[in-house]
Amino acid sequence: MTLVPVQPPSPVFEAALSHVLEMEGGYTDDPADPGGPTNLGITLADYARYRNEPVDSATRDHLVAELKALSHGVARTIYLERYWAASGCPGLPASLAFFHFDTAVNMGTRTAILMLQTALGCIVDGEPGPLTFAAAAGANPAVLLPRYADLRSRRYRSLATFPRFGRGWLARVDTTLRRSLALQSLPNLNPGNATMTAEPAPSNAAPLDPKWWGQSMTIWGALVTGLAAVLPALGPAIGVSISPDTVHTGADQLTAIIQAVIGLAGTIAAVRGRINATRPLQQRLITMKL
Repeated sequence: MTLVPVQPPSPVFEAALSHVLEMEGGYTDDPADPGGPTNLGITLADYARYRNEPVDSATRDHLVAELKALSHGVARTIYLERYWAASGCPGLPASLAFFHFDTAVNMGTRTAILMLQTALGCIVDGEPGPLTFAAAAGANPAVLLPRYADLRSRRYRSLATFPRFGRGWLARVDTTLRRSLALQSLPNLNPGNATMTAEPAPSNAAPLDPKWWGQSMTIWGALVTGLAAVLPALGPAIGVSISPDTVHTGADQLTAIIQAVIGLAGTIAAVRGRINATRPLQQRLITMKL
């Protein structure tokens, strides 16, 4: 795997880490969570790898005890080396690095890289290298980030644990996307920009523009989940067989159509703006009566 060397942490890493710690919270050990014991977003397996110890009957108890007492400093080291650097964040534009880092933490580094490459439309090989970084540098964050967020939401909906954790996952995508877009004016995080002084987005950062409710993935996710639960039960009453998969498929197709229409409208507006901008200025005689 081609990785960008770990540079002195940038303000964007600090902002992204603060966001992740807020999203993850403290110690949990939910039986329904395949990650098992977790503290500050660091799983027991993550911590064991950091300690270079196996998780077995002889080590589990003391590793869990240490995980419960995990310091922010140790968590920061693990995140910097095993997620921020390993997922290629230092080679990405600021806004994309912010979103990509959160995805890597929540869904795994390789899954995040595959999603990023799919969203970029470049070679999908799970290894962040020059081609991935070049595609990211040339992408429009306002277009790329919602596309990446949609892929992430689709992945969540495909998981067996979505009914248990889905609402929180979609809310996290919504919040991460909003905060990422607020960073889109910052430059790439390559070694030459490792010391940039831009302030990180605060944890309560507001979107740059008022957000229409229809843009919220949380609301759409809740609507689709509700329909998937209700329509299969109502279908037989009207003589129609409707499965939850049919509802999700229809919702995905509708979303794709809406995105295509919005994209076409944006393209038309951009073309009209370019035409108007290249027209010569015309002098007009204005008569004023005093």
